[in-house]
Amino acid sequence: MPGDGAALLSRMLPRGPRFRRGTSLISATQRGEQGRVRVVFEGEIDLTNVAKVITPVRRAVRAAAPGYLDVDLNRVTFVDCSGIGALMTCHARASAAGCRLTVINAQPMVQRVLGLTNTMEKLCGVAPPAA
Repeated sequence: MPGDGAALLSRMLPRGPRFRRGTSLISATQRGEQGRVRVVFEGEIDLTNVAKVITPVRRAVRAAAPGYLDVDLNRVTFVDCSGIGALMTCHARASAAGCRLTVINAQPMVQRVLGLTNTMEKLCGVAPPAA
């Protein structure tokens, strides 16, 4: 899919029904080519809003399965353990539905948390950088 998550978010958020704004997390969903679906998040993912991660991803899994689902974290500035748990839950549900979920465009701080929790390879499909 051409473009980055930021451009996608700017194009999509003003349009309406697929836009969801929480206290510190925004998401948008886009259907791409060849059955690929992308969910873009902006803000922080923590204990207070993990449902705002799971719900749009669950909907996207239904739209993408079987197929590919990209969870774009380009504009996510913070993720805590509960956020990692939510992403792992989403990954398991997607896998059970025959959908391949991949976290893409994670910022360095988010990559660090993924690396420290040994979830980067499973969620991003790549090994964490050497320390």
